[in-house]
Amino acid sequence: MFNLDGSYGHYYYWKKQGNINHKTKIWWWISDDMGRIDKIFQNINSDAYQKMLIENVVKTLPEAAIYQQDNATCHDSKSTSTFFSSNNIQHLALPVLSPDFNII
Repeated sequence: MFNLDGSYGHYYYWKKQGNINHKTKIWWWISDDMGRIDKIFQNINSDAYQKMLIENVVKTLPEAAIYQQDNATCHDSKSTSTFFSSNNIQHLALPVLSPDFNII
């Protein structure tokens, strides 16, 4: 029904409920066993990504291993490429948004 004179007493409004817009990112790695799962509450830049690699992966990565990652900005930066070279880590960069390559 359409009314030109008013709303028939019905009022509509949007109610914002609390802080429902926060994001949580999870970073996880897998090798021959499951790695540690970390919650991340910030945007990840190259420095933060490299720090996570040092703390979680570099110490446990076997020499013959190939580290696999997608082409997220922090993965594909010049700084991260230099990091892989200086730590003798072979890595395989996958195409962006390629879920078929994801083993999870």
